[in-house]
Amino acid sequence: MIRKLLFALTVVVLFSNSQKANATVAGYSFASSTGNYLAITGTTLYTGTWDDNNSALITIPFTFTYNNVAYTTVSISTNGFITMGAIPSTVYCGLQTSSSNSIAGYGTDLVGSSTSTIQYTTRGTSPNRQFVVQWADCDHYGNSNANHWTFQVVLNETSNTVQVAWGSSTDTVTMGPNTCSDAVTESGNVGLLGSSASDFNIRSVTNGTNTWATSTVGTALTDVCNMSSTNIPAPGLTYTWNPGATVAMSYTSATTAFLNNTQSVPQGSTLNQILQVRIVTTGTLTPFNVTSLSLATTGSTNAALDISNAKVYFTGLSAAFSSSTQFGSTATGPNGAYTMNGSATLAEGTNYFWITYDISGTANYGDILSGCCTQVVGSGTMGTRFPSVTCPSGSQTISQIGAWSVVTTAPHSSGGGMLLLSDGTVICKTFSGGADGYGNLWDKLTPNANGSYTNGTWSTLAPMTNTRLYFSAQVLKDGRVYVAGGEYGTGLQQAETYNPLTNTWTPAPSPGQNISDANSEILEDGRIVQALVAGNLKGTTIYNPTLNTFTAGPACNGIHNESAWVKLPDNSILFVDRLSTTSERYIPASNIWVTDATVPVALYDPFGDETGGALLLPDGRAFFLGSLGHT
Repeated sequence: MIRKLLFALTVVVLFSNSQKANATVAGYSFASSTGNYLAITGTTLYTGTWDDNNSALITIPFTFTYNNVAYTTVSISTNGFITMGAIPSTVYCGLQTSSSNSIAGYGTDLVGSSTSTIQYTTRGTSPNRQFVVQWADCDHYGNSNANHWTFQVVLNETSNTVQVAWGSSTDTVTMGPNTCSDAVTESGNVGLLGSSASDFNIRSVTNGTNTWATSTVGTALTDVCNMSSTNIPAPGLTYTWNPGATVAMSYTSATTAFLNNTQSVPQGSTLNQILQVRIVTTGTLTPFNVTSLSLATTGSTNAALDISNAKVYFTGLSAAFSSSTQFGSTATGPNGAYTMNGSATLAEGTNYFWITYDISGTANYGDILSGCCTQVVGSGTMGTRFPSVTCPSGSQTISQIGAWSVVTTAPHSSGGGMLLLSDGTVICKTFSGGADGYGNLWDKLTPNANGSYTNGTWSTLAPMTNTRLYFSAQVLKDGRVYVAGGEYGTGLQQAETYNPLTNTWTPAPSPGQNISDANSEILEDGRIVQALVAGNLKGTTIYNPTLNTFTAGPACNGIHNESAWVKLPDNSILFVDRLSTTSERYIPASNIWVTDATVPVALYDPFGDETGGALLLPDGRAFFLGSLGHT
C-alpha cells in the first residue's frame, strides 16, 4: 500500500562538537516558550505535491551530539521528521514506526500542495550555527489542502539543544489519535526518539483537554499533539529539549538473562542466542570500557561434545541482537568456565552483551544447553562487578536436522499459493495466463506410483475464468476447489470452482462486493464463510457450493481485514481484530461472531496494518504469528 504524507514544517538543526549530551533522550529537560518565527530560504529538497520521500544523507558543516553520539549527517523525511546519520525507511506514522534517533516536528502522514516546499540551510556563525530544515504549508494526506501547517525543528551547535518552532498555521480538520491506519485525522508526534522505542521524549496535546501552550509529557510513542480550528500552535511557539550538563559515568547494575527458553536448537546451527548480559550505567564523561566477561557452560548436558564455539557480541544500547560487533575472540570447544577478553565502550543506559553457541553437527539429540556469566570487569571505578543473576534458569534443547529434497521444476513460476487436493495431488497458482501478469493458470504435481512427490510429474490445469493474486481459496468437501477475489487481477468481486475430475472451472455469482484478499473458512456442512473487503471491513458472506449461491453473513465485531483465521476443534472460527488485542469467534450454530479473550501482545504492524499467519496445533490450541516479532 502506498502511504502519503503532507507536512508544512520548518526544521532547524544545530550541531556542535564542543559539548557532549548527558543523557538518553528520555532524560532531556523540556521547556515551552513563545517568540518570533524566522522562516528560511535555502536549498530546496522538495516542492509542490511531494509525498513519502527521504533525502540522501546531507552533510552538516559541524558536529551535533544527539543521544550521546556525534553526528555530521542527517536525512530528511517528507513525513515531518529527520533521522540522524541514517536514511530511514519511508514511514507515515511518525516516531511510532520511524528509525531510531529521529526527531519529529510533526510526524504523521504528510503531503505537499502547489505552494509547499521542504528546504534546508545553515545560518549563524561558529560556535552558534544552526542547520535548518523547513517543511512549509503542509497538510495530512487525504485532506485536500484543508490545513496549512508550517513548523521548524532546531538543534543548537554549542548546547546541543533541540527545538521545534511553529510558523503561521491554520487547521480546519479536527485531528485525533494516530493508530497508524492512515486516517485523515491522525495527528503527529512532536519530539525526540532515541536508540530504541523505549527511549523517547515527546509532547502530548489533546483537543478539549489542553492546548499547544500547555502540552504535557507524552508517556507512550502513540501520544500525539492534536489540532483543531481553535487549538493550533501560535506562530513562534517553540519547544526546547536540553541534554543538560555532562557527568562522569558510574556503574548502576548488571544482570544475566536466559534467552529463548525451551527453544529447540538444530544440530550444526550457529549463532544461537543463549545469554544476555545487561550492564546499566549513568553519565557520559570518561565512559567505562568492559575488558572481560567470566562465562561458563554450567547446566549444559555435554558441552564438550555439543558446543563447537561460544561467541560474545556487543550491541551497545540496542536491545536487538546483531552479530556485527564481536566482543573478544571465539572460544573453541568451551566446557565449564571460560573467560572472554575484549573491549567494549559503554554508553549511558542499559548496555547489551549476547553470548551465543555454535552447535556441533554431531551433537547429541535431546541434550540441554545452558550457561552463566559470573563476573564482568571494566575500566575505572567500574572495576570487577558480579551480576545480580549469574546463572539464570532456562534451557534450550538440541534437535535433529531435517532434510530437504529437490522436486522436479514446475512448468511456470509460482505466484499465489498451493493447495493439497483430496486425491493427493498438489496444485500451485502461477503468474502465467491472462493479459495482466497476475495469472490464471495452476500447475499440478502428481506423485508417482510409489507416492513420491520428488519423482512426480507436473501438468497444467485449464485456466481460471479470472486472473488473481492474493485471493481466498478452499478445498471443498466433494474435492472441488473454491477460489474467490484477488487483491490484483480481474477477480476482485468474482468467485469460481474447479472440478479436478473434468478439469473445468465454473463461475459463481458475484456477492456484489469486493472480496479482494479476504479470509475464508470452510464449515462442517461444506459451506464457506467468506470475508468481504468493503464498507467498514466487518462484513461477510456465505457461499453454498451445492447451490452455487452467496447469502449475507453476520458482521464481525471488529475489522477482519488483513487478519488470519483459524478453525478450532469445536468448528468455531477464531481471529484477532485488526490493530487490536481483541479476539473474536464465529459460532456456526448461532451464526454470530462473539468477543473472545484479550491477546497479551500486539500482532499487527503499524505499516500496512497486517499480521502473520496462524495455525491449529495438534493439541487444539491456535498459534498466531505477529508481524512485530510477537507470537
